[in-house]
Amino acid sequence: MPVPDANLLSQLQWWLKLPPTNLIERSDHLRFRHALYLMVHQTATVLFGMNGLDEGPVFPSCLSDARVRLDALPVGPVGSGTRLEQVVTTGANMQAWEYASELMYEVVSLADVSITPAPALRHRSPDSLRTMAEEVAYQYNGLRDIDAIALSGSLAREMADQGSDVDLSIFCQSPPPEIARRQMLECTGRIQDLLIEPACDTFRIDGTLIHVRFWDSGEVGNMLDAMPSMPENLFLAEDLQLCVPLHDRHHRLSGWQSGLRFFPGALIKSIIQPALERRETFNRLWREASDRRDLIHRYCLACQAVNDWLIALFARNHRFLSTPRWIHRELPSLPFLPDQSEKCLHALVAPISQEDNRWSLLGSMWRQI
Repeated sequence: MPVPDANLLSQLQWWLKLPPTNLIERSDHLRFRHALYLMVHQTATVLFGMNGLDEGPVFPSCLSDARVRLDALPVGPVGSGTRLEQVVTTGANMQAWEYASELMYEVVSLADVSITPAPALRHRSPDSLRTMAEEVAYQYNGLRDIDAIALSGSLAREMADQGSDVDLSIFCQSPPPEIARRQMLECTGRIQDLLIEPACDTFRIDGTLIHVRFWDSGEVGNMLDAMPSMPENLFLAEDLQLCVPLHDRHHRLSGWQSGLRFFPGALIKSIIQPALERRETFNRLWREASDRRDLIHRYCLACQAVNDWLIALFARNHRFLSTPRWIHRELPSLPFLPDQSEKCLHALVAPISQEDNRWSLLGSMWRQI
């Protein structure tokens, strides 16, 4: 059997090991539906890879005729395309997750990869999570060539709850050697489920999940020098703008952040313009998918187009955005927000049907931007 993309197969494993059902519990509808779209795209791509077909997830999506093509694959769970269509048409979020997780589990099992269930989550207060983050940051700060360490994620945004993870961002000229990171963490005697990757460490401490992301300080400098051009890495730009410094001995991080408090008009335009230019492609693909009654492709296109609109909205509010996160909490705080935005966004990422007006709704939202 051909080997599928290892990174995407790993993504399927992570969905199964760390189910996004907490997003349903938090009423974070947009983020859950975005996660569901990612699962659909990644599952389809892994299945194509298992059959020797080189089709990766792209933006805008080219996942045309997915149901028919996936159902016809010789290698894969029976009716994979029909089952993915069931995921994007199911109304109840928990039921949609169950359909998606069952299919992903079968796909991962077919690739002969085991899934180790995550240990039970231990609930901690945001203050306790912050203390844990500071302790972990102190350990990493002892490694060589670290420029700065910052709190990221929900803790940095002051949106953490008892089920939150701990996210740390480390800025350096290059990540410390993997062996040094492993030895440092293992010496603490408290680490479980340790996964060391080139630019990221993931582990648990007493049941709490810790993500440590390494960012290239040189990439940060290049991004700031290129302003007001749109950053090539929106994930980095968003993290840099919102993270909270914990260790910043040379004040490099605070200096970088000072230039991101207010967006000049040229920067806003450079972020919005590519999304506007993609609208023509999205419109064409949407019409073609509608003519074919291609529900899977239409759903992927709708979720991607919503992400483009949100990126533009946040740029108008002098904010970087990479993917929908905490949108249900952040929208009300934005100084510029078109009327009924949250209601419209919910309608745009709702389960897909053969007949709906979501694309015309999206057009009216763009006119307000």
